[in-house]
Amino acid sequence: MSSSRKAALSTKVKYNLKQLQQQKLSLQKRFIQATVDLPDEMWKEVIGYLDFQSMLTFPCVCKKWRCLVDNETLWQRVFLKHAAISPFTFRIPVSVAGEAKGTSFWKSKCLKYFIGQRNKYYKSKVKKNIYTGTTNNMEQLLKNIGAKFQLCIEDIAGRKHCLKLSYKKVFKSSTLLQWNSLNLFPDWREIKAVKVFGLVPVLYQAYNKPLKSSPLQKSLLTSIVIPKGLQTCCSDEKLSLIRVTSFLCVALWKGSTDVAFVMASLHHHNLIDKLLYGSEERMYSIEHRPILDDIDHKYGLHSYDCHLHLHSSSETIWEEKFTCMGCEIIDKLVQLNVTRFSPFCDSVPSLSWKTDLFHGSLNRVALLDVTVIDCNKVIMWSNSGIVIGESSQQTEVDFDNFTEEFLFTLTDQFGSVEMKYKLTDGNYIITAVKVGIWVKHLNCWFATNY
Repeated sequence: MSSSRKAALSTKVKYNLKQLQQQKLSLQKRFIQATVDLPDEMWKEVIGYLDFQSMLTFPCVCKKWRCLVDNETLWQRVFLKHAAISPFTFRIPVSVAGEAKGTSFWKSKCLKYFIGQRNKYYKSKVKKNIYTGTTNNMEQLLKNIGAKFQLCIEDIAGRKHCLKLSYKKVFKSSTLLQWNSLNLFPDWREIKAVKVFGLVPVLYQAYNKPLKSSPLQKSLLTSIVIPKGLQTCCSDEKLSLIRVTSFLCVALWKGSTDVAFVMASLHHHNLIDKLLYGSEERMYSIEHRPILDDIDHKYGLHSYDCHLHLHSSSETIWEEKFTCMGCEIIDKLVQLNVTRFSPFCDSVPSLSWKTDLFHGSLNRVALLDVTVIDCNKVIMWSNSGIVIGESSQQTEVDFDNFTEEFLFTLTDQFGSVEMKYKLTDGNYIITAVKVGIWVKHLNCWFATNY
């Protein structure tokens, strides 16, 4: 094809594209004019066919559409339509059914009613696991509720970066979450705060399945302000790990400040309540009221149960349950008496990780779930955190074989756990376990004065 013909063809294509753009703009203007000229009665008839999610986003277009949607009759039709397919019992209280003006009932109170019915239904499905003391069958429960987890990172400029979940693994006492992305993370030096949200549908259809078009309730699960001066705690060939808190860590690509992934471990204690009853600004919490006992002079110093679960990102490493534990006060720590336990580990203490492009494993890194139940069969302390094996000062040395001992430590404001392990004859074994509650927390919990 000659150059002149190519030039003529290019000119013709550009002309046709320009014509199409002009036609598109003309159609848009005609559509806008048609919407302006459309009577309000016809608009209300069209709006009546929208689903719940569209009804909530419709007023954001313009003031006129907002005025059209703020109609009691329209909201009544929408809510009754969803009530017909909802698995929950829907009854309109007589005392408020006649409230007339605006959207005081059908948009606000009825929305709260749906949330209340959902919470009541799923709270009735929460059963206690006798072995761990936490919620039983959590994986299926989270699936039925339709819960999702979102990570929100705020940088020093005030910008927010929200990421969808990349990996989730539900264990007996905790749920492991991981977010990774190639381009959505800000630079590590610019991160100011990290928040984890739970997203739960408000509306459900038959057979208790979440409605796809349902709005989502956003509940704050944890909020952390990143302190300055955090150092790398461990690394492998590709990345370095920074432990922000006991339950949240940030991985950086080695030799840079680019974030590879963020990992969080959430203990199952009150997790369902936080998802159902929390809000975007406030994390749901239950105020503890001490159970008093003026007869037992050693009240709070006996009959403890404790469940420990050491695991990687995919499988169990070691697990043990202790019952009827006594204790003694040593300095500022109430040391629980750990009796006999099985020392053998089911797998190697390491934490495997995977992103979109790379994968690897961090040696001597694991996740530890601890659940301590008091004499009243109430969970007194729960934590799920990342533990890193540090070389113990007490290392066994002989001339035939050198055995190095490592120490896992998980500590917060409520208690502390220490676990020692070593490699013997090709097997990893747990040599010592210490579980303690801080005296200050024990006195607040039981209203005592030890």
